[in-house]
Amino acid sequence: MPTPVHDDPDTVRAASGAYVDIGRSLELWSKYTAPAQLEREGKWVDKSTADVPMYYAFIAQDLAIALDARGDSARAEHLISDARRIVATVR
Repeated sequence: MPTPVHDDPDTVRAASGAYVDIGRSLELWSKYTAPAQLEREGKWVDKSTADVPMYYAFIAQDLAIALDARGDSARAEHLISDARRIVATVR
């Protein structure tokens, strides 16, 4: 970033230490279909690359934490459910 990033109404620091642009992240999450497709398939076929779906779960978690910090617990709970379903595909 050309200037330091700070918390504001649209940006929050997640547990991972990364800053989350809530609006943009929600937009991308809803447009990107890989997590939903992974849930539909119900499994990740390659144990050596299991970190790929876990990355999706981490993103969902960070976004959920950001939403919860802004008082949107309903959407946060939905994203945590998404993350849990994604993690279940790796087992």
